[in-house]
Amino acid sequence: MELSIKNPVIVNMFLRFDKNHSAGSSPALFTNFKLINNMRVIITQGEYGFGRNWTLEYNRKQFFLGQDVKFCNRVLNTPPSYVASYIGTNVIDEGTIGNKKLAKFIVKELGLTRQNVKQLNTWELCAQ
Repeated sequence: MELSIKNPVIVNMFLRFDKNHSAGSSPALFTNFKLINNMRVIITQGEYGFGRNWTLEYNRKQFFLGQDVKFCNRVLNTPPSYVASYIGTNVIDEGTIGNKKLAKFIVKELGLTRQNVKQLNTWELCAQ
């Protein structure tokens, strides 16, 4: 039976697992899965009761992104409605699938990797 996986992230994780796994070491597959699970957007209410501030948590670092609408328009160069339609939901509260999809979308669009994130300061992705 042949297994067909179309998601390149999953394919890459399996390839790394197969290539790097050796007896007595922790498989890369589980390390990558844990990293993806720890990716999220922390949402806080703005000072005056409107607007929501986003903070991206990725690779054990938190990056302040700024107000949701400003970040989408200025940094991602797209309206928030496009982001919601792309991730398939507008429910992005912490702990939801939408929040994970939002974080993954931001990481992908900004071209963030585990390597280049190490060199960024926590305020460098901000829209303010």
